[in-house]
Amino acid sequence: MLFYIGTMVVLMTLSPWNEVGLNASPFVQIFESIGIPAVAHILNFVVLISALSVYNSVMYSNPRFLYGLAKAKNAPKMFLRLSKHGVPVVGTLFTAGLTLFIVFLSLIYPSAGELFMLLLSYFVAGILMCWATIILTHLKFRQKMEREGRMAEVKFKSIGYPIVNYISLACLFGVAVIMWFTESMHNVPYAIPVWFAILYGTYKLNPNNKDRKQLHEEV
Repeated sequence: MLFYIGTMVVLMTLSPWNEVGLNASPFVQIFESIGIPAVAHILNFVVLISALSVYNSVMYSNPRFLYGLAKAKNAPKMFLRLSKHGVPVVGTLFTAGLTLFIVFLSLIYPSAGELFMLLLSYFVAGILMCWATIILTHLKFRQKMEREGRMAEVKFKSIGYPIVNYISLACLFGVAVIMWFTESMHNVPYAIPVWFAILYGTYKLNPNNKDRKQLHEEV
């Protein structure tokens, strides 16, 4: 609440909401608008270091995610290839290739601010999908445990179930509606059902999942 909501309150108090963060860091814009450009340069440096730190973590984690998926037979086998030091080389090159693709988009896109908002909106759409899946999975899990009379096995029971689940889903739906009414994010909500359809289709087409289901039924 302090670092996220509080920061947004301060930013929205000092500058119009539809002008913040499109051409530069919102903090940099704020300090420049109140006549302290030196602080703005320092913040630019801090933002750059933060971005490099995040990118470093992405370059470390993404190849290992791809390796884990390939090991579980949910990604192409080429991502299993390791260097002599145990580094997932193909996954690293694939992640670097995606980075170069984004750089290429930034060169041909008319506005860096518009491209940033587009990428950010798809990132938010991914978060909505992720959390909606978690909430629905929890609902199905609780229903299954209650139906089988195994609730005693559940060591931690979420407070307010199932009301909080439905409230959370309603909040996520509200965010999607707001994105639909926001011009820079208008097309993103349409991508959510398309992504779900792609994930479901690839899951059904993966023969390894059929083998897992059969093994689970046998067990």
